[in-house]
Amino acid sequence: MKSKKLVALLLSMSILALGSCSSKIFNQINNFNNGGSIPQTTETPNKGQDTYTPSDNYPENDPTDTSSASTTKDTSSHEDTTRIPDTTATPSIHTHAFGEWNTITAPTCTTEGAQVRSCSCGEMESRKTTALGHSTVQIPGKSATCSSTGLTNGEKCTVCGTYTIQQQPLDKLSHDFSQWKTEKEATCSTDGKKTRTCKNCTQSETETIKSSGSHNYVHGICSACSHVSEGSSFLTYELSEDGTYYICTGAKSIYSTYEECIIPGTYKGKPVKKIISQSGTGASFGNIKKLTIMEGVEDIQNTAFYWQDKLKIVYLPKSLKKISVGAFMQCSQLEEIHIPTSGWEKIFMPGSPNEQRTAMDFSDPYLTAEMLRRYGSSFQAWYMRE
Repeated sequence: MKSKKLVALLLSMSILALGSCSSKIFNQINNFNNGGSIPQTTETPNKGQDTYTPSDNYPENDPTDTSSASTTKDTSSHEDTTRIPDTTATPSIHTHAFGEWNTITAPTCTTEGAQVRSCSCGEMESRKTTALGHSTVQIPGKSATCSSTGLTNGEKCTVCGTYTIQQQPLDKLSHDFSQWKTEKEATCSTDGKKTRTCKNCTQSETETIKSSGSHNYVHGICSACSHVSEGSSFLTYELSEDGTYYICTGAKSIYSTYEECIIPGTYKGKPVKKIISQSGTGASFGNIKKLTIMEGVEDIQNTAFYWQDKLKIVYLPKSLKKISVGAFMQCSQLEEIHIPTSGWEKIFMPGSPNEQRTAMDFSDPYLTAEMLRRYGSSFQAWYMRE
């Protein structure tokens, strides 16, 4: 069977090489391919066409084949169009020519994108594109102060707005104040003021420096504010006979509980020049422990501070010229008498023919106190200086 098909194939190729064949020949070839035998051909020139005489072996010429009349095909009425493939042709190979990449999903800062491209044949390719990554700028922070919280520096993407470094809150600072600075000194009667400033936030604090409320008199002048004392309020005075000065006569009550006494140099606009005992019996200044006699007083009379047994310290003025011998007599607790001047003398019976003068040294307050608190034997003697 295979040999028959090979013979038919070679015969067909020969006929094609000659250029033309009768349609009947093609029909015979088809009949052969369908199971017939190779026909015998006789080439007879007929007006340029090839002719053949069918073999008696073909079915259409077999008188005993009863089915040939009804089944014989009219091969002269149509042309067989069956193509025989050219097994010698080399198939062509297609090379893809892809176009430009087209973006179907754009990449973001954090996610990949997607692109495709296609060939004219319909073939397509795809690929992923790399995420863009954040493009950041710094977000400046804010320093914390003593009155407000702060923030750390941060970073933010300029494309998607995502904070790549989140800002963190900073706690308030504690005040760190400088040392107090006195803006106004307090006096014994007026308040002062002091301020201090925080080193972190320049916030200032102000405090009042309270007045002491009382003067610290030294010789009648306040050491804090230099105020000149007007004298103790519990004292009494009497005007001199000529009306030119006042005389201090002691406390309003001998039972006064004041511990400090200041005898002023002036009273009601006139000088205070003398100090005398109100009754001449002593204790006229109550229970004082400290005595200050201010500038202007010149004379301390006999028994003026007699028997002030609580008196311990006395300050006398530079203006003083005369001290009675019995002025501080029986002041048993007297420890110090401060006399700021020199040239003192003890004068017995001054102005008489029997006048006697003895120089006195009052530079030591302790020896002076011991000397003046003694009992005086005569009221005709004074301690005086010219």
